Amino acid sequence: MFGKLKKISIAIIIFLPFSFLTCLSTQYYGAVKVDSQNLQKKIHKVAIIPPFIPEEIKNVRKDVSKTYEDLIISALKKGKIDSIPSEEYTKIWEPIKKNSGGLFDPLTGKVDENKMATLRQQAIEKMKNKFFIDGYVFINFTIASAIFEKSEASWDGVMDISTGYNSKFVYPNAHGRMPALSLLIIINDLDENILYRNAGGIHLLKYIHPAGYFVDVPIDDLFADKTKDIRAVNAAMKPFYKLFGLNVEQSTVPTAGTSN
Repeated sequence: MFGKLKKISIAIIIFLPFSFLTCLSTQYYGAVKVDSQNLQKKIHKVAIIPPFIPEEIKNVRKDVSKTYEDLIISALKKGKIDSIPSEEYTKIWEPIKKNSGGLFDPLTGKVDENKMATLRQQAIEKMKNKFFIDGYVFINFTIASAIFEKSEASWDGVMDISTGYNSKFVYPNAHGRMPALSLLIIINDLDENILYRNAGGIHLLKYIHPAGYFVDVPIDDLFADKTKDIRAVNAAMKPFYKLFGLNVEQSTVPTAGTSN
């Protein structure tokens, strides 16, 4: 899934600069944002945009998106925000996309982002007229940079064991960065203003092998632990819960392995 790294001597401090992650199509998703006044005042019903799956995990199980969407809908409900599921958006989006002649720029071969945004606004307008929504929610699975020290790695509000299956093994002086997977949640109003943005860590994408190099985490392992799915949603929604006077235990379910 990812390129292999060269073996690193145990005697050397392990360090990976952030630039290493550029080969993983890392998406910079910005700082936490909570527009508390407008979020509470303006948003009562939202459309869920189908979750975005990056190229790095394109072969993930098809039920994963539905699992996360259901968890996020449940979390939004705690703040008295109703949700229109993504299948309804898809019913409106697909004919718009089909009639547009395609989303790809014939010169670059890449998605035309301006065209995509214009067509999405058309779909959102139809959703507003049909379901009376006040905003919409992006659910993105995105590549993140975890900071690790010794056997602990932390990113986007969670912590995991950097040595993975070899959890008892520790490099005394090891520290640096390693690739991880996160859940990014964005809530927009109908004018495309971002009212909420935050990420929650899901799973490390690599582990440190006892021999001193990184190994890939099998893709089937990334979403094998349901408690990590819940943990990721809780971490991403933590400022949301706080805004509405909730704590994690009052939201989806109690979580483990979170960091402040």
